[in-house]
Amino acid sequence: MCKNEKEYIVAAQSGITLKANKGDLIEIVDLYGEQVVDFFAVNQVSPTEYLSPGVTIDCNESLKVTTFCGK
Repeated sequence: MCKNEKEYIVAAQSGITLKANKGDLIEIVDLYGEQVVDFFAVNQVSPTEYLSPGVTIDCNESLKVTTFCGK
């Protein structure tokens, strides 16, 4: 485990909230290979910007995520 690395084990049918900063890496591992993982991320500065893989898959039929900078 790296110096600043933290590990959390989350029980089934529960959840936790974590703050992540730009550049942080989040790795989600299903320890038993049986549970679908729900994940939801919100931009701290702009809460209307969020990532929900379930919604992304439903809307795009893919989990490919791109960024957009409208001008």
